[in-house]
Amino acid sequence: MTLNEAGQKAVARPKKKIRYIVAAILLLLIAVYAIFGAVFWKIGMPAFMFGYEKNDNGGITITDYLGPYLYVHIPDKIDGVEVTEIGYHAFSDKKPVDFPAKRTGLKSHLRFSFNDNIREVIIPDSVEKIGAFAFDDCENLTNVNMPSSLREIELDAFSDTKIKELELPEGMTKIDYHAFAFLIYLEKITLPDSIEEIDRAAFDTCRNLKEINVPAGLKRVGEYAFYGTGLSDEQIQAFYDKAEDVI
Repeated sequence: MTLNEAGQKAVARPKKKIRYIVAAILLLLIAVYAIFGAVFWKIGMPAFMFGYEKNDNGGITITDYLGPYLYVHIPDKIDGVEVTEIGYHAFSDKKPVDFPAKRTGLKSHLRFSFNDNIREVIIPDSVEKIGAFAFDDCENLTNVNMPSSLREIELDAFSDTKIKELELPEGMTKIDYHAFAFLIYLEKITLPDSIEEIDRAAFDTCRNLKEINVPAGLKRVGEYAFYGTGLSDEQIQAFYDKAEDVI
């Protein structure tokens, strides 16, 4: 072995050692990420992973999701106050950047972009309202629960997601305009008997929707409520036959 070859081997050894150290650190970080993800999915995410603010009813409105996890468990309380609303564009990548929010522990101009990859969301039983476009364009979202406390879902809250089935809680009385519009993968939705009104275009372009029940308490149905769905004419007519008024 020449002196030059010996020198090259001596230089290569620390480089190889550095690569092993870097690989070990990366594996450790992945393991920590996975462990914390499993814990947060079970008990709820920490407050610093959300943008939030106090709402007019004294509760907390989630205004943004800042975390790196694809399985999101929204906490029932932040700073000791109940989370009662999921706000406008809260989980949507289409949300305007300057929408006001408190970002605990993070500078206000920072924004992560994992939202379009979110797979599942757990909404706590404290939430009463899901705002307009809240999960809009979360194109990989397949499962989200409807908490028993829920009373209002605003327009296009779940548009362009991959949710296939939903069950609304007893106590909801109205399905707002465009509330479930453009859920193009939705196949089945179960409505509670407490529903009294289904507003115009509520299920607009839910083209794969084929299973739905007529609520016992239904009184009003909007025009074009089921426009562009996969429901038969007989299924749609059953809603208008049950209702007292067309709005």
